[in-house]
Amino acid sequence: MKENEAKYATRSTLLVRLKDLDNQQAWQEFYDMYWALLFNFARRAGLSEQDAEEVVMDTVETVARKIEEFEYNRNTGRFKSWLLTIVRFKLGDRFRKQKRLAQRGEMVDLDSMEESQIADPQGVELEKLWDTEWQKRLIDMALERVKQLVGHRQYQIFYCYVIQEQKAEEVADFLNVSKAQVYVAKNRVGKVFEGELKILASEPEVV
Repeated sequence: MKENEAKYATRSTLLVRLKDLDNQQAWQEFYDMYWALLFNFARRAGLSEQDAEEVVMDTVETVARKIEEFEYNRNTGRFKSWLLTIVRFKLGDRFRKQKRLAQRGEMVDLDSMEESQIADPQGVELEKLWDTEWQKRLIDMALERVKQLVGHRQYQIFYCYVIQEQKAEEVADFLNVSKAQVYVAKNRVGKVFEGELKILASEPEVV
């Protein structure tokens, strides 16, 4: 098995490995893969940094308690939906706690307590936030894979020009390359990036 294929196989069996709670490597991999997604999602839903961090930890703890119950089914058991269900409960708990504190006149740690700025844990908007953050996570993972597959300079050019959306002239001047090299890197690395993103999106056991 090629090294790249082995890496994909390892990711696709992550949920199986997580069912062994003593598998610290698997749980570290899970945390590394999902903490930014969960944190950014909680922040965009309206929580402060401290509350968002607590939601991340609460979510991971619940996943550990319930992972044995999770059974993957291509049609009904996507991990993405299952994880959203858990984090929704955690957000609801956090919002209810903040409301109780506010009613008692105690200090509230939300950046803003205006109802219009706090997402309903059961609302459609929260699902949209989740989908947006999930897609960002896939892009970040794909970029990490691309780094391992292309030359450092090629990746730099692609990242500056495509991801950061800098002008071709600016990229060429900054990296001391020609505009032609910028366009070539965009096409070559872009194909690799699209391929990696497609592979990640087709790994249902993980995504």
